[in-house]
Amino acid sequence: MPFPPISGGEPLLRWFQGISEISGTMPGRLLPLFCLFVSGLITPVEGTAPKAVETRYSFYERLPVFTGVGTPVSGGKEVVKVIFQEETRAEDPASDTLFYHQRRTTAADYRGQPRAPGRNEAVSFTSFGFEGGSHHFRDTLEITLVLQVFWVKSASWTRTMPPNARTLDHEQLHFDITRLAAEHFRRKVLDMPLTADDHDSRIQYEYLEYFREMNRLQDAFDEESAHGTNPAAEEAWKIRIRRELRELSVADPPVKN
Repeated sequence: MPFPPISGGEPLLRWFQGISEISGTMPGRLLPLFCLFVSGLITPVEGTAPKAVETRYSFYERLPVFTGVGTPVSGGKEVVKVIFQEETRAEDPASDTLFYHQRRTTAADYRGQPRAPGRNEAVSFTSFGFEGGSHHFRDTLEITLVLQVFWVKSASWTRTMPPNARTLDHEQLHFDITRLAAEHFRRKVLDMPLTADDHDSRIQYEYLEYFREMNRLQDAFDEESAHGTNPAAEEAWKIRIRRELRELSVADPPVKN
């Protein structure tokens, strides 16, 4: 699906190039897959939030290799072992991307220019994806994946700068919901049986399923909270989402000092 035109979005658009070339020239590499969710905070008397946008892109930097404990699954004569780690890179203040584990969002993470005229008080671009590779060792196919949950700064904006606490909390909760859906996806992949023949297609199928789950949660949150204008409903969502993240052992992102 084509990416919608946005102010200051050219760095983001450049990320979306070259996925087939990258995947096709690296033996054993799984196809990187990312989708994008657009969330909008609506002012009390105006409009509805934009719908989600799906597209693909790949980060160009080399990812570190992780090791960990996986669950071997028999697939004919070959055992499939999946290692699915979370992204751990340190924050780069110059980067257009903020990863969920690095910290909570702040006013500085809204670098985009508002569309004018518009109904939204703020818009955040969040998503999750995965990248990785595989290699054979004797009778075992080991698949190593890295989960990435991120916020795109150049595509996120607010009409009021700096944004008030209500705006920051609402958009951070959208980011939390993205992290929750991503964790559900990660655990699904670790739990499901895979074979050497179908592991790539099955993992990508589940990714799309959990991207749809993320969209459903985001839409339900905006509907029930009236896009941030119903404080009681929003507080109930905050308690629910953060409780579920804690139950899944997902750490709260640190607050920037």
